[in-house]
Amino acid sequence: PARDDDGWDLIEGQGSLFHPSFAGVSTGLLHGAQPAALVLCHDPVRPHMRGLPHYPMPDLPETLEANLRVARLTSPDVRGVGVALIVMVAGLIARRSLRPVQQLSEEAAALNPRSLSSRLTPVETAELQELVQAFNSALGRVEAAYSQLEGFSADVAHELRTPLATMISSAEVALIRERPAAELREVLATNLEVLRELSSLVNDMLFLAKADQGLLADQLVLLDLRTQAQHISDYFEPLFEEQGVRLLVEGDARAAGNAGLVRRALVNLVGNAARYTPHGEAIFIELASPAPNLVRVSVRNPGPAIPPELLPRLFDRFVRGDPARGQSSNHHGLGLAIVRAVAIMHGGRVFARSENGWTVVGLEWPPSGVH
Repeated sequence: PARDDDGWDLIEGQGSLFHPSFAGVSTGLLHGAQPAALVLCHDPVRPHMRGLPHYPMPDLPETLEANLRVARLTSPDVRGVGVALIVMVAGLIARRSLRPVQQLSEEAAALNPRSLSSRLTPVETAELQELVQAFNSALGRVEAAYSQLEGFSADVAHELRTPLATMISSAEVALIRERPAAELREVLATNLEVLRELSSLVNDMLFLAKADQGLLADQLVLLDLRTQAQHISDYFEPLFEEQGVRLLVEGDARAAGNAGLVRRALVNLVGNAARYTPHGEAIFIELASPAPNLVRVSVRNPGPAIPPELLPRLFDRFVRGDPARGQSSNHHGLGLAIVRAVAIMHGGRVFARSENGWTVVGLEWPPSGVH
């Protein structure tokens, strides 16, 4: 065969075209639809070329040059069209893939305080569904917190309304006409008592607000809990003598804690038990270490059972016992909420149970305390 200037091998008499630089076999169509060449890669010996079909190629140099010129002119346009198609298809795929994200974004933007019960619509994409579930769980917590805040505000308004109305009424009655100093002094004494109750309520609310912000107990010391319980017994002794109720301390335990906070929790626990203990009965302060890493302080008293549906909410703010148990409306309902706050500030928890004529309410925390 003869070789032209471009390195093509021309086999004489057959008009076939071969080039040593090709990496495979291909056919080219020259002069319209007529097969014009068989192009294949071959080594210098080229034994594999034997027996291969050859296609006639009339006027090979002119035909090849013409087709090369056409290829040079059309290849940039072809590449441009291909790139445009790729970009368009990629855009469609991206738009389809981002459609669930756009939908979730619109649903999230529509949320407001009046529609906190709404949730994002589940999607088919596994990764996005995990995000939807996490977001919906967060919405549930926000809804619960918002509802609790609304209820707390309403309870605070209710608690403040009655004593303020009492003070206003007594002052208006006292100002209707001239009164002796003794009557005015009695009005002032009544208002002072109401103001002290309001001051106690406000202080309790401030304490709970600090506990909600993550305040931990400080000034921790090793406490003899029996000694602390005995102080509380001495504090309540005059009142319990009038009521015909006894207060007994059972058990012993030691733990790190803030003495003031522990006594405050005990005062609330004993005061809560005293409201429902019948005349002539006894209240028990029980101290124990049920595990090496746990101390437990509880108050046990006889009396009417707490309804089971009330037990889970017993430590919520402004929650009072069943009115059928008696004296449930004679306090502002923050005592057990303070007990829970004290437990959390010491890294512990609260518990309550009411069965077989006895009610047990208390707290427990690690004896090493929280640092």
